Amino acid sequence: MSKSGVADLAAVYVTATKKIAATSGSNEATYYPDIRNLIAAILKERSLPFDVRVNTSESRGRGTDMPDFVLGDGGFVGVYGEVKLPEETLDAMARSTAQNDQIGRYLSATGVVLLCNVRGFGLLAVKPGVRRERGTPIQPDDRELICSVDLWSAASGGAKPSVDQAAVVLLCETIDRAVTDYALLADPADLAKVLARQARDAKDAMPSDLRPISALLDD
Repeated sequence: MSKSGVADLAAVYVTATKKIAATSGSNEATYYPDIRNLIAAILKERSLPFDVRVNTSESRGRGTDMPDFVLGDGGFVGVYGEVKLPEETLDAMARSTAQNDQIGRYLSATGVVLLCNVRGFGLLAVKPGVRRERGTPIQPDDRELICSVDLWSAASGGAKPSVDQAAVVLLCETIDRAVTDYALLADPADLAKVLARQARDAKDAMPSDLRPISALLDD
């Protein structure tokens, strides 16, 4: 799928989720299919070796969590995802200790959580220097909301909206960073794919004229 395809799907996502939000009786699970489709499209566009599973059961120390969604590498969980209704802010989600500090426990397990309040998405991570211990929740002051994007506010155009390109790019980068900068990988072949993508990005970012850094090249 091309970047323009992701932008089109982001517009479809905004239309569908706003329609759901306008109906009574909707809950987080009502939005799962649209969230899954959007994230899956971004992973495919970026050629990232993860799939999206919604409403899964993941075992923990003395029980079972039901993450709203996970990004996985086969049967391996790389990123936990948390969904709340549009009235909840991403900042509030990032500091939440609800449900026996579920967010804190997710962070202790993987070091990263994708937040979604339907309106948009946020990348939550553990602050640099904070030590993670499996089973010990990461406290709110030790969490960092790395980036966030509000798709609803970035959409315009009435019944058939378009989403601002900058917001689409930021959304793609948010998903990309979750799985390339933070998520664990189960298969060495998948790690090779991620490193190859990062190498391509680095090569594309190099200037065509290298004369300004000739001294560095000589060294």
